[in-house]
Amino acid sequence: MICKLEDSRTFRLYYIPIEIVYAIKNLKEGFGEVPRNARNSLFDILPYFESVIENFKSVIEKVVIDELDEDSGLYTAKLFLNLGSVKLSIPMIPSHAIYLALITDKPIYVDEKLLEREYGEVGDYED
Repeated sequence: MICKLEDSRTFRLYYIPIEIVYAIKNLKEGFGEVPRNARNSLFDILPYFESVIENFKSVIEKVVIDELDEDSGLYTAKLFLNLGSVKLSIPMIPSHAIYLALITDKPIYVDEKLLEREYGEVGDYED
């Protein structure tokens, strides 16, 4: 998955589950009828549950991809929730967190330290 950043850089995520790839593709291209005789994932059917999405919208604030496990090479994202009197940040698989941000129109950020690993110092990249 290639994430295009506001400053024209890109941030690449690897090993994205195929169901997330298809679900994000469906978000971008629009949804049709839920296919019969197909095995759908939660990501395929969630957009049809508008009340659930509205509940998510009311508590999700943002997603921040902010960690890299050096041993596994896997990133972690934080899903920031505001439950009124309680604020939480929940570690998640980045592609899953991105999907939640996309269906709720919430911002997605990449920690600058991770970008510096890929690009060097801030501004040290080509378009």
